Amino acid sequence: MTDLNDFTETTNLTPATDSAADSAANSANDSYTAPGRTPHAHKAKRNRRRNGSFHKRMLWKDIRVTMAKSKGRFASIVSLMTLGSFALVGLFVTGPDMQMTGTDFFNQNNLADITVISDYGLTKADENIIRSAPKWPRR
Repeated sequence: MTDLNDFTETTNLTPATDSAADSAANSANDSYTAPGRTPHAHKAKRNRRRNGSFHKRMLWKDIRVTMAKSKGRFASIVSLMTLGSFALVGLFVTGPDMQMTGTDFFNQNNLADITVISDYGLTKADENIIRSAPKWPRR
């Protein structure tokens, strides 16, 4: 047999007001508490949800289950990511090495740093301008 106290409902007996804040405060007093529960149990559950610990656990569980079901796919994705990172590192390292190799080759073989082409020939003033141009840094 159930006890009548298990089904008691708290009601607010204050007179109605026009203020929205007062009506919100009064509706908080009208809450029903289920038998065997504390009045603020739902707030603790809501706070757990807001922290995200439940969702994080479910996310990690889902990741583990997905990896266990498709180990080959997981391994291929990881290997492609590794290959892509090595290729990117190789491209970043290759550029400066190629520039240094080209500069060393030009310096060792005494090749031309600059080539001047003119349709009508060069005058002495043009020659002086070219000779006074700054020299390229030699390594």
